Amino acid sequence: MSPSRALVLSFLLLILVGTAVLSFPVCSVPGRQTSMVDAFFMATSAVCVTGLATLDTGQHFSRTGQVAILILIQLGGLGILLFSSSLVLVFGGRLGLRGRLLVKEHLPGLSLAGVARLTRHVLSYIFGFEALGAALLWLAWGPRLGWAEGLYHAVFHSVSAFCNAGFSTWSTGLVGSCEDLLVNLVVMGLITVGGIGFLAASELRGRLLDRDWRGRLSPHTRAVLVTSLTLVLGGALAIAFFEWDNPRTLGALSGTGRILASLFQSVTCRTAGFNTLDISALRDETHQLMMILMFVGGAPGSTAGGIKVTTFAILMLATWAQLTGAPDVEISGRRIASRRILQALALTVVALLSVLVCTTLLNVLESKPYDALLFETVSALGTVGLSTGITPSLGPASKILLCVAMFAGRVGPLTLASSLVFRTSRTSGRRPEGEVVLG
Repeated sequence: MSPSRALVLSFLLLILVGTAVLSFPVCSVPGRQTSMVDAFFMATSAVCVTGLATLDTGQHFSRTGQVAILILIQLGGLGILLFSSSLVLVFGGRLGLRGRLLVKEHLPGLSLAGVARLTRHVLSYIFGFEALGAALLWLAWGPRLGWAEGLYHAVFHSVSAFCNAGFSTWSTGLVGSCEDLLVNLVVMGLITVGGIGFLAASELRGRLLDRDWRGRLSPHTRAVLVTSLTLVLGGALAIAFFEWDNPRTLGALSGTGRILASLFQSVTCRTAGFNTLDISALRDETHQLMMILMFVGGAPGSTAGGIKVTTFAILMLATWAQLTGAPDVEISGRRIASRRILQALALTVVALLSVLVCTTLLNVLESKPYDALLFETVSALGTVGLSTGITPSLGPASKILLCVAMFAGRVGPLTLASSLVFRTSRTSGRRPEGEVVLG
């Protein structure tokens, strides 16, 4: 079994187990039942750290059901293969070549020698930030909700934020904390750290600990940081421009609240799924902007989805190189290999075709506005979780279709496609060059 196929099957197995658990009566509040389709949808959304929900997590599910969802989010965020490999290392076992290949599939770009060493830091990295986030949120919610109840909600939201899942124990999400500075900063920080990727975070950690370091960051980390910062700040400015005088969104807030809410909505489009504003009340141009941000997503090897910021950066740089006549695509003084450019192009094309096909099928199945269905599709494929509110009212066939979209968006369109290919064709040479007229 190839690593990509093992990755796909492990996520599928976890989804099926989660479906069975969430369908148990003990996971629902008394008097409510969870259908198999809704259980499958919620399990898929949790494992794929998406956040789309057909049922109210806080109102429909009991405390047992909420904890089950939280566990699925944590396992999905870690990646079941990475989680299993980490446990092997924690308990003193050795990670063989097969295990290293499986982890390398989930964290692309690593050498085999560096997989085991980095995996040892993954658990401390993830649980450390989640614990810090939970402690800070506990300070914000403990006095108001009670320290015991506040701790539970703090842990749930910290894990959900770091894993970029977007699940909340409250029906309105974080709308009630729209102008709470501490809550906003903590959640945005967790989203950013979770979406920056293990590779970039590991390099930044090493650079900070090395006092004698004078060199540049690697092209990967530089692309992740610069592109992410540009998208977040640009998105926040655009959202503020579009929504500043909208009485249903930013217009109802104070000046500081408007700035904070604009920044939060931009950050959450990195596939986090939390919202402090009513998404359905946003204007059409804001929806369009958010779909672009959701489509791009976060960094490779992170809990975020989308085509990834590095893919977007390579495509933009390749376009600029073509327009300016530059011979190569460069990042941080390094030339990007042509195969990486082709991979970025292929990934983007597959993602765009997936959005088109899924939206078309939803439009056939549902009698809802096309723009709402498009927003739902991009959110599912980007594993974001933002919605205009139509998710619970979708039919069974549409829910299953969105489950497929979330699953494909989590494991990656190319990884999913390659896992279904049993043989790879190989050629011993290159064909003669041909010309095709463009433009």
